[in-house]
Amino acid sequence: MSLYTKQCNEGQRIIDALNKSNNLSTLMNIHKYAWKSGFQNNIIGPDYFGISRTSDIPTMILDEVYLGGIWGLLTKYILFWEEHKDEPYGCNGFGIDENNSLYAMIVNQYKSL
Repeated sequence: MSLYTKQCNEGQRIIDALNKSNNLSTLMNIHKYAWKSGFQNNIIGPDYFGISRTSDIPTMILDEVYLGGIWGLLTKYILFWEEHKDEPYGCNGFGIDENNSLYAMIVNQYKSL
């Protein structure tokens, strides 16, 4: 099997895992696995002002991944979002369902990255 085929298959496995996941800690573990597998870019890489505020993705912990900064939400680390898991967003408009939770919005943000 060619390297290209292996990477395509691995990429599809990662995408499938992302699509199945609905929690931030699992998404962080997929993020770390993808990085170690060679799927790397500036958006998900180490950056003290970005999403991954760590020096090393494979050893990254929950309070080093910052999400938010969308739909008027502040940028906070995963543990903050876990603590506010059941809070509704409460906004109708901009294509956001008023029944969506903050947590679901943040999960979808992380998945899209």
